[in-house]
Amino acid sequence: MAPHSSSVRLSRRHDALKNKLGAWSTERGSVESWQPAPGVIVTLAGGHLDRELADRIIESVNAGAAGGPRLIAFHDWEALTSYESEARTALTTWGFDIRSGVERVHILVRSKLVRMGVSVASIVLVGMIVAHGERTKFDRELFAALAARKPGPFSSR
Repeated sequence: MAPHSSSVRLSRRHDALKNKLGAWSTERGSVESWQPAPGVIVTLAGGHLDRELADRIIESVNAGAAGGPRLIAFHDWEALTSYESEARTALTTWGFDIRSGVERVHILVRSKLVRMGVSVASIVLVGMIVAHGERTKFDRELFAALAARKPGPFSSR
């Protein structure tokens, strides 16, 4: 895969996250993922999400969440501008298949097109997805999940 111009800029926002699961890019988009605490997965996507990148999300989340507590996912897709319908369908089908092991999925979106896709997925994944239109609440939820699941700098323990 060729480097995507936004991948370096995007990753700076999440430099404090530990346990990087991977980073992938195509000519039009990029995805990175982390597991900063047991059962907490963070993805960062920018540009265009195609089926190849959706598959990388699925693979990395499956690997990171295996054998852990119920999953809380945080998808920072604020820089995602478009997606293939096939990518949305694959992610939605996968989400439906793993729903019993998922506590909540938080998705930060800015693009109206991506927000519409998240709304469509929410119809199938009733109660699983929380869409965020602003970073402040998204980050607050992420830090709360980290504090609850991981002793250390984010924890009050």
